[in-house]
Amino acid sequence: MSSETTATPKLQTPVDRLCFRGICLLTMFYSVFFAADGLLMTLQILMDDVPHGTVHSVGSRNKLGPVVHFDTGRTAIIPDYVLGMPPQRLQLHVGDRVEKREGSCVYTINEHAVTDFRWVVHNMLFPTHLRFVLLLYMLSGSAYTIRYGRSPLGNQDPKRPCRRKTLLTNLAMLALIWCAWVAVAFIALRCVMSFLGLILKPLLSR
Repeated sequence: MSSETTATPKLQTPVDRLCFRGICLLTMFYSVFFAADGLLMTLQILMDDVPHGTVHSVGSRNKLGPVVHFDTGRTAIIPDYVLGMPPQRLQLHVGDRVEKREGSCVYTINEHAVTDFRWVVHNMLFPTHLRFVLLLYMLSGSAYTIRYGRSPLGNQDPKRPCRRKTLLTNLAMLALIWCAWVAVAFIALRCVMSFLGLILKPLLSR
């Protein structure tokens, strides 16, 4: 009488596969947040409106920047990200001429443009930390796609068949999924900021 031993195969996920997918998902999360925040900041810059005027006095600072009083009677906050970071931070003085038109990304101080479209792209839309994290996202996603023949953001169940796609198709899917999540995160952040503004405005006006 002969006995046969039947081994049941175990469906295991290799550690390197988990690492690739984990890095891809983590970098996607952070890059999506950074990109949505940059879009929100860019929108705020475009909405800023500082009619041409001469600085009459520079008041106290708040979390955004110095409160500036103009000879026209208007008051505006010039954000710190426009003035720059120490030790190269620009200092506003009485007599300086400042202007920022709504719909434009150009702040001018004494007829000198301190921000422009290139500045917005480099500092808000695609800052260094976003480019670095986004590069890690694309590299880890590409490595996962090349090694396992499927997107790290798609079906991972080995029991379910997965139609094999070309590398270019998978990379395009990584980019499209990232853009979709950026749009969702931007809308969510915009709603949260609007809600907080409605709550905090009465408190700040007291």
